[in-house]
Amino acid sequence: MVTNEEILQKSKELNNLDLNKWLNQELFSLQWFLIVILVLVCYVLFFYFVDKQRLIEILLFGSFVSVLFIVYHSIGDYFGYWASYITLSPVKPDFFGDVFTDVPLITMLIYQFSSSWKKFLLIYIGFSVLLIFGYYNYVLVNINAFAYLKPSATTLDFISMLLIGIVPRGIMVYLFKIEARNGNRNAEHSLSNLIAEPITNREK
Repeated sequence: MVTNEEILQKSKELNNLDLNKWLNQELFSLQWFLIVILVLVCYVLFFYFVDKQRLIEILLFGSFVSVLFIVYHSIGDYFGYWASYITLSPVKPDFFGDVFTDVPLITMLIYQFSSSWKKFLLIYIGFSVLLIFGYYNYVLVNINAFAYLKPSATTLDFISMLLIGIVPRGIMVYLFKIEARNGNRNAEHSLSNLIAEPITNREK
C-alpha cells in the first residue's frame, strides 16, 4: 500500500530535482531570456494599447481566459500530452509564463478590438493557429523549451485554445445582455463594443 508519507517524500524529491534543474540549466539560459523578452513585449503592448476606459471589463475577460488556460494546460501536463522544459520560475504551473502573460494579454487585446463575433473569430482563430502551430510547435519545440508528447496533443491544444477565448467572450456578452435588459445603460454601451446590434432594455 502506498502511504501518504511515501507520496510526500517522492514529491519532495521531485521538487528538489526540478529546482536544481531550473537553477543550473534553465535560469539565464538563452531560451529563458527569449521567453522573458516575449513576456515583457506582451506587457508593453498590452498597457500601451489597452482601452483604459474599459479596463475592468477587459481584465474580467482576461481573468476568465487565465483560469480556463491554467486548468486545461495543467490537465494536459498531468496526463502527459505536453511538457515545458524551460520555465520562467520553478513553480508549477509557470504562472509567470504563458498562463498569466502572453496568452491572456494578447487575447484581451483581441477582445478589445473586436466589435463583432465575426471579427473576433477571424482574428482569434488566426492567433490560435500562430500560437499553437507556430510558437509552441515550432519555436519552443526547436529551442527545446517545450514538447508535445502524444500524436493528438497539438490538435487538442488548438481546440482547447479556441475554447478558452470563445467561451469567455460568450459569457461577457451574456452578462452584458442581462444587465442591459435590466436598464443598465453602461452595459448597453459595453455590449455595443462586442456585437453589432446590442440588446436594449425594451427587449425580452
